[in-house]
Formats: sequence, C-alpha cells, structure tokens
Amino acid sequence: MFRQGLVALFDDQPNFEVVGQAAGADEGIALLVDLKPDVAVIDLRLEGRSGIELLREWRKTDPQAASVVLTSSRKPEHAVSAAEAGALGYVLKDEVFEDLIRAVNEANAGRRFYSAGVSNLLVGHQVQPRPNLTKRELEVLSHVVSGDTNRRISSKLGISVKTVESHRSNIMRKLKVGSTAELVRSAIELDLVSSNDR
Repeated sequence: MFRQGLVALFDDQPNFEVVGQAAGADEGIALLVDLKPDVAVIDLRLEGRSGIELLREWRKTDPQAASVVLTSSRKPEHAVSAAEAGALGYVLKDEVFEDLIRAVNEANAGRRFYSAGVSNLLVGHQVQPRPNLTKRELEVLSHVVSGDTNRRISSKLGISVKTVESHRSNIMRKLKVGSTAELVRSAIELDLVSSNDR
C-alpha cells in the first residue's frame, strides 16, 4: 500500500514517470538492470536482501546508477552505509513528500541530498572537533563524499591520481578515520561538505 501510494504521488508530479516497482530485492535488481531508471527510490528493508545490498549489486552493473534511500531508520550508521554504497539521497519516511521529490531531483543531477531529519540526526552525533583542512583537501573531500573515484577526482581537479591519494591520506589522518565509510560519516557530521555535495 505504501509503495502504491508513492507511485500515485510521483505520477501527480510534472516531469516524473514511474517506470517500475518491486516488493523484493530479487525482483528489484532485475527491473533496475532491465529498465535502467534515471533514479531509483530504494527502501532499506526488502524481501530477500537489504536495500544496501541491492544498491551495491546494481552499481556493479551500472556504476553511474543514481538512487535515493527512503527509510524509517534513524540510525546514523545506516545513512553512512547508504552513502558508501553509492546512494545520493537519504530521506526518512515520516518527513514531507517534497523532501523526497527534492532528493530525486538532486540525485538525477548527480548531487547528494539528506533530509533535515537525517542531517540533524548526524549532527547530533558529532564527537570530534572540526579539523583544519586545506582548500584542496576540502575539494578532494567533497568529491569523495559525492562518490567519485580517485581517478575521476584526478580528472576533475587536474591533478595526478597519486596527488589525490596523498590528499585523501592526509584527510583521513586529520579526521582520524580508517575507512571510506568513516570518512563520509565524519564529513557529514562535521559539516565539511555543502548540501550540494551530499
């Protein structure tokens, strides 16, 4: 019923067309690969596998796949896991439909968007002081949070992959993190990236 309600709401919006829907992960991945939607709205809880697993599998077939997670989960680690898996948006089910519309539009443009409830939740878990990053490190960080690879960052910023790796290493040292997931989470919690990067 919830899914059908979403379809009806999207169908009422200009410039939107719902091309498919699925109740479970197996059916969902088959539709995603076949239909190649501009943006997919994915729940974290699906029959068979989690939405994160579905997203990871889809991005193996299409690394540029754009998606928004729609969930009732208020756990910060779920938002971070979704971002690491490649989701460009994260919206809570109890927030306004306009947030979901904005998240889909932002994802379609290749930008991140977290609804207010998610952003407030992450800020509430801030536990470390804001690090002193250089302008270039902030540029590299924004691309990392956007999901770009080192090679893509190198191309966009006009610097070598080795230089990108060096900046990334310095950023992780300053933020005191050991993985990309922790790096994304810290960047969001410490508000080191703009809403457009999210």
